[in-house]
Amino acid sequence: MKNIFTCLFLIILFCSCSAKDSKFRATVTPVPPIVVYDQKDLQQLDLHLDFKNLESTGEVSLLDIPILNRDSDFIDRPLQRAIAVGYPYKCGASSRAWNRKKYEDAAKSVLSSSMNTSKGRELHVNHKCGSRLILVNNNLLVDPKELPKSFFVTYIMKFKSVTGKSGYSHGMFEYSGRGENLPVKLYDNGGEIICQGDYSLTLFQAVFNTGSFRMRCLEEKAELKGTLMVEKINLKHKKGKRRIAIGHGLFQNGSSINFITGISVKHLKYYKQLLD
Repeated sequence: MKNIFTCLFLIILFCSCSAKDSKFRATVTPVPPIVVYDQKDLQQLDLHLDFKNLESTGEVSLLDIPILNRDSDFIDRPLQRAIAVGYPYKCGASSRAWNRKKYEDAAKSVLSSSMNTSKGRELHVNHKCGSRLILVNNNLLVDPKELPKSFFVTYIMKFKSVTGKSGYSHGMFEYSGRGENLPVKLYDNGGEIICQGDYSLTLFQAVFNTGSFRMRCLEEKAELKGTLMVEKINLKHKKGKRRIAIGHGLFQNGSSINFITGISVKHLKYYKQLLD
C-alpha cells in the first residue's frame, strides 16, 4: 500500500511540474532585430507582426532563459503584453508591460521605457545604448541562443589606498543571479575586464547580509575579497525605491574598495555616503 501511495505522489508531482513548465512556454519566432535608440526611432517604428505567418523554430520555456526566468509568470499576464531589454545586451536594462489594448501599444511602451533606462548606462559602457523588443504575448522574437546567460548592472566604486588616497571609478557588473560560487566580472567604462572571480549570494545570505565575493584584479596581480549585501534604499535623484547591492572588499596590501550597483555615475553626488 505504501508503494502505491508513493507512486501516486510521484505521478502527481511529475504532472504538476510538466504542467507548470508548459505554462511558461513561448513560441520561438525570430524576426529581424526590432531596436530603437531614440525617440525618433520609436516614432518611425512600423510594427506589423503577422504572428500567424511567422516561421516558428520551436518552443522554449522562459524558465530556461536566464534574463527571462524572473518573468516566468509573464505568460500568465493579461494580453496584450511585451518585454524589451537594453541593447546591446551589456546595457542591461529591461521593461515589461501587459493588459494593453493592442500589442503595438505594449511593444512601444516597453521599448520606450527600456531605452530611457539604458540611456543612463551609456557612461558605464562608453557606447550607444538602445532597446530591443524580444517578447510579444507568447512569441519570443529572438533566437534564445543569442540571449545573454548573465545579467549586467551599473556599479560605482570608491578605491582607497593604504596611504589614504582615494578615487572613484564606474562600469558594469556582470553576474548570474542568486546562488553560491557563481561567476562575476567587473568591466571598466571602456568595456575592459578589470576584475573577475566568483560570489555567493543566496536568498538566505541576501536576507541576513552575509554574501561574499572573491576576485582577481589588475591582470590577476591582486586578490580582492569582501562582503556583499542587498539593501532597499530610497532614491534621491528621483522618487521611488530600489534594491541595490553594496560591496566592501580588501586587497592583500590593505587597500580597500566599496561599491554599489544599480546607480548611474551621473547621480554619484546623491549616493557618496554609501561608498564611505
